[in-house]
Amino acid sequence: MAAAETLSTTPLARPVVCPADVYICSESAPPTAVPRVTSDRAMSFGPSTCLPSEGFSSTTTSRSRMSDEYDTAHVSTLTATQRQATVAVLDRLSPSDWDRPTPCEGWTVAHLTAHMSMSFRVGITKLVLTMVRERGNFDRAADRLARDDVARMAHVELVAALRHNVTTAWSPPGGDLVDALCHDVVHGLDLTEGLERPTTATEEQLDLVLRTMRTKNRMEYFGADLAGHALQASDLDFRVGHGDTLVLPATAIVLILTGRESVHDHLAG
Repeated sequence: MAAAETLSTTPLARPVVCPADVYICSESAPPTAVPRVTSDRAMSFGPSTCLPSEGFSSTTTSRSRMSDEYDTAHVSTLTATQRQATVAVLDRLSPSDWDRPTPCEGWTVAHLTAHMSMSFRVGITKLVLTMVRERGNFDRAADRLARDDVARMAHVELVAALRHNVTTAWSPPGGDLVDALCHDVVHGLDLTEGLERPTTATEEQLDLVLRTMRTKNRMEYFGADLAGHALQASDLDFRVGHGDTLVLPATAIVLILTGRESVHDHLAG
């Protein structure tokens, strides 16, 4: 994508907490301010396929917190490239595209877009209060926040929140920049799968996500069942599991390991 070629290779910008602790923004390009959520309507159970403990911790990540295998600046560039690609897809949506379902159970493209920018807009106070309301269940809290945001924000505002934070650094609680990259890549797949469009993720991004899923035991969290098969990527040097080999594109393996799809969806007959 031509726009991605203009990205800087410098580390992601350090985010700052904005007034009233309502959202988190980049020092270099703050998002449009949004009012506090006041809706108290009951939320249905949200997606069970979000990344574990993904949330709204916005910090710079030191090299010591990341595997020596990865370079902080390079991971930052990969993340920014994915976000920019996601924004490019969102910029071309038709009005009806926003209502299309995604692999995140119960979420449309609009809900998914709201969720992808939550880490830049929602402060820790709001997150904690929502978690309390949802009895400590993060999936329900994320669902409530996404639905409230879709109800009160225009689609252009949701996209702007992502556009203004292409180079904003954040990391999930207990995680690092690699986990943040996984968040962007996997939800980028959710977006393109829901829209039935080609993936925006590069081979390098997919490879890093798959290796992170395997080494950090994310498969157990998502309840991924390989059904006695070994999954071999047809387009990457990646293999996981034991048993009969099932050769699939890397994107399909990501969707299986994160609970979006099942091995049985890809078995002949």
